[in-house]
Order: sequence, then structure tokens, then C-alpha cells
Amino acid sequence: MKNLFLTYFLFLITLSSCVYPYNVDLEDEQKYITVLEGDIIVGGVSTVNLSTVTSLYDIDPYQGVIRGRVRIEDESGRTYEPVDLPKNGLLSRSISIPTYDAPTDQRYRVVAEIEGRTYLSDWVEPLSPPKISAVEFKADEHSVRVYVSMEAGEKATGFIGLTSEETWEFHSDFLPKYDYDQSKRVYVERTLEYPNYWCWTNRYNESLVLVNHSEIPSGEIVSYPYITFAREDSRNHRKYSIKVKARTLDEKTYLFMYNVGINSSGKHDLFRPNPGEMPSNIRCESDPGVRVLGYVSASILATKRVFLDSRYAKEWDRKVGNLLFPNPNNSITMLLGRGFHPIDYMDLYDEYYAKVIHGMAWSPVRCYDCIAAGGTKDKPDFWE
Repeated sequence: MKNLFLTYFLFLITLSSCVYPYNVDLEDEQKYITVLEGDIIVGGVSTVNLSTVTSLYDIDPYQGVIRGRVRIEDESGRTYEPVDLPKNGLLSRSISIPTYDAPTDQRYRVVAEIEGRTYLSDWVEPLSPPKISAVEFKADEHSVRVYVSMEAGEKATGFIGLTSEETWEFHSDFLPKYDYDQSKRVYVERTLEYPNYWCWTNRYNESLVLVNHSEIPSGEIVSYPYITFAREDSRNHRKYSIKVKARTLDEKTYLFMYNVGINSSGKHDLFRPNPGEMPSNIRCESDPGVRVLGYVSASILATKRVFLDSRYAKEWDRKVGNLLFPNPNNSITMLLGRGFHPIDYMDLYDEYYAKVIHGMAWSPVRCYDCIAAGGTKDKPDFWE
């Protein structure tokens, strides 16, 4: 028994000896750290994003308003200013700066004057873009995939960034074939096509997709599977267009963007730097002891637009869960007041009666009106 007690006592001592108190000294730390990220696009619209890193117990000083000025400069001394900024000097967290006419033979930097401090980025050189040789579509039984084929270009670094703009013509879930005459309380068959059945919509994919072709022999074409969507997707309803934008990245920019993506995704990796350890090319000019995070890059875009018809369209299951039939608890007056519209005579399982009911089905506005579903009737200027 004594041996057992001694063994247990020694085990407790060993266990407790592995625990050490650790007190974090934050007395000399900054209350907050400014984060400044710049994406300079020569021949396009550049963006500068502002944010802060603060303690869980401190208030973000930029939470309400940010006062200051942000601009882009080139080495010749020319400045590029934001447009439509308020006159009181307030800044948004994301600032757009037109740089359409910026020359390609200059280096650039971001200058930010925020809350009494001046921040400067290093001078960055926009590298010549890759050449987009083709944008192609391939489909299997379930999905359509967009492939981008690129040649690295004359100043190839082994790293490319992709963004894009998608535009397509789509139709609403249902086409109203009837109207309801309230004065006569009867359904009237439509003689004219419903005007808001077809619309255009778009999507801007501004998050940079990174392509690492550093292990591919120089001169070979890089083929990258970029975007995938289901064959039942509304992109296949009539016509779809994508404008691919490609840029060359230097290795430091690539690694910064890659690590930001890893940290933002929530994936845990012991060998990835945390945000505070990632490299930065920005400094506080007015107070060199102030820490600042973020990165500024510059690039020249290569673009290519292609179109896809509805060859890959696949019959899709229309969502009938929101369709309703008039019943004692669901009157026509109530349906009209909620924006419902008669669609067509059909069979639908009604949970109220626990049986299939045949009659006029009514649909909410987002299911029969493509504008309410996020579309527009304005045809894009570039549309074929």
C-alpha cells in the first residue's frame, strides 16, 4: 500500500511540474495596429483597403469613421486620387482609385494619411502580364468547368493571379400563364408574354485565385480549371459570358496572398505564419516605431472575354416548396397582398390537407419575376 501511495504521489508531482504560469505583458504593445492593403491595377481600377487589429477588449478606432487621405503615386510624381469622396475627409474601408491611364513603365506606391499619421508603401513594379491563349468550357454529366490556358509572358515569375467578371441571361423559376381579375374573381389567361421572365445578371469574382506554375518548364502553356457550376445552374439558361483577368505576381506577393488565404479559410497549419508574422512592404513614415500590417502590389491585366450558349443546359427541378393554393387559411386576398401571382394549373402536395391537390398554383414574386430575383432588363453593351 505504501508503494502504491508513493507511486501516486510522485505521479502528481511529475504532472504538476509540467505546468508553468505564463503572463503576457501587453503594457508596451500598441492598442491597435493599422492594416493597409493595396492592389494597384495599371490600366484599371485600383483598390486600397483599410482595417485594424485590436485587442478583444479594445474598441476598433476605425469602427465609426476613418479620417484622412489615400492616394497612389508613381515615380514621376503624378498622383492618382479616389473619386466621389466626401468633402469632410471621411474614408471608407475600401477605396477605389481609377488608374486607367497609368503608364506601364513606372513604379508605384500607396500614400495614406490616416488619423494624423502618414503611411508609405515601398515602390512596386507592375510586371508584364501573362498571355491568355484560350478560355474553354468542358462539361461532364453534372457540371460545367471553365478552363483558362495561359502563356507565362516575357517577365514570368512562376506565379499568376486570376479574377473575372461573369454575366449571363437567365429566366425566373416560373412563367406566369394567368392573371387574376379581382373584380370578377376569375383567372384570366395571359395573351402577352410576361415581361420579367428573362433578365441579365452578373457576378464579380475579385478574390484573387492564385496559380503556381513555377515547376512548369518555361514556354509551356498553363491550363487551369478556374470556375465550376452545375449544368442546372442559371448560367446555362440561354447565354453566359466570362471575362477573365490575369496578372503576373512576384513571389513575395504570391506568398503573402497565399498565406492570407490560408489564415482566412480557418485551416490550421503549424508551419504557416500568423498575420502578425507575414511580410509587409508598408511603414509608418511619420512615426517609424508604429507597427503597420498589410501589403501593396502592382500589376498589369491581361483580359479575354468568351461566350457560351445553352448547349450544356440540363433539366432542373423547379423549387415548388413556396407554391401555394388558395384555401381557408390561405385566401387569394392574402396571396395578392403578399405579392403572390397565379402561375398555372398543377398538382402539388398540400401539407395542410396531407394530400395532392390540383388547382391554380400561386408563386412568390422572387420565383416569377427575374428582377426580384436579382436580375436586370438592361442588356450589357458587350452582349452578342
